[in-house]
Amino acid sequence: MRRFLRQRRDAGDRDAGFSLIELIVAMGILATCFAIVGSGLMLMFRSANRAQAVADASDESRRAASQLELQATYADAVNFPGVVNRDWFIELRTPGTEDQPPMCHQWRYDVDGGRVDVREWIATGAPGGTWQRLATDLSSDAALLTDATRRPFSMSPATYDATVLANGNLANPNGTQRQAISVLLQGATSAATGAADGGASNLQLSARWTAMNSGPTSYGNRGSQAAGSSSPVCSPAQSRN
Repeated sequence: MRRFLRQRRDAGDRDAGFSLIELIVAMGILATCFAIVGSGLMLMFRSANRAQAVADASDESRRAASQLELQATYADAVNFPGVVNRDWFIELRTPGTEDQPPMCHQWRYDVDGGRVDVREWIATGAPGGTWQRLATDLSSDAALLTDATRRPFSMSPATYDATVLANGNLANPNGTQRQAISVLLQGATSAATGAADGGASNLQLSARWTAMNSGPTSYGNRGSQAAGSSSPVCSPAQSRN
């Protein structure tokens, strides 16, 4: 009888379940596992989102570069760029065809917004037109307004040596017979730390295109980067706003 009661008591101890301390320890271990797995998943999703943002911004800038290249290549006159109300502007004109009159094209880099917009209008008409957004998530660093090495737009004027030109040497070794446009688009950076942020942090597009229809006598060619064009095309005084 005594042996039977002891066996019942031992069986009851085995069926008693977990103590409160054991439950707390088990829940703590489970919570730690969830925290480790959750943080890993968050890092994975964050990296995936960042990579996708970089890819999207790169594609956007490539599309913008393709459109800008088409306009720049066929231009017959280009102005020196300038800053108005913290925006960079540059204008160029493309010659007319049988189906289309000469057109003015204006590019704008909005420094505060970190984006590039373009618009166009008939060269013989009033400046204006609707802005079209080409690229976003670009640098909004105020240094873009003053640092000559980081200007989003630059124009290299066509130059020539009068003696060489008079002798009919079209190779013109002492000058550049065509105007050229340079574009530099940098990814967004943190204004507080200067460190890269956002999806386009690794993006930098640097391109230079020759305006094949331009020359030393083109409108906009005379002047300087600092003072602007002395004989501009496409009325920048009215259109840069």
